[in-house]
Amino acid sequence: MKDLYSLLDVSRDATEEEVKKGYRTLAFQYHPDKNKESGAQKKFQEISEAYDILSNPKKRQTYDQFGYDAAKGDQGMHVTPIELFQSLFNVDFAREMNSNIFFFSDLSCNPFT
Repeated sequence: MKDLYSLLDVSRDATEEEVKKGYRTLAFQYHPDKNKESGAQKKFQEISEAYDILSNPKKRQTYDQFGYDAAKGDQGMHVTPIELFQSLFNVDFAREMNSNIFFFSDLSCNPFT
C-alpha cells in the first residue's frame, strides 16, 4: 500500500498545517522547474497526489479507513451493499412488518442471465 504520510514526511496524526508544510517543503524541492534530476517530476506528482488526498478531510478519512485505492477514486461514488445489489439485479426492496420482500422492478430484464 502506498503510504501517503511517509511521502509527505509527516506522521499519521499530523495536523492540516503539518501536512501543508510537508507538502510545501517537498514540492519546492522536487518541482520540475527547480529540479532537473531524473525522477523528480514523478516524485513531485506523487507528493502532489498525497497532498490532494491528505489535505481533504473526507479523502483523508477514506484513505485512513480503506487505503489508497479507495481514496484516489471518485468521492461521489459511495454505494451501499443494498444499492449495489439493487443496481446489479434491478430489484426494489419493500419492507413490511417483520418481513423483507423484494420484487423485480423491470420484468423485461432477467437478472439471472
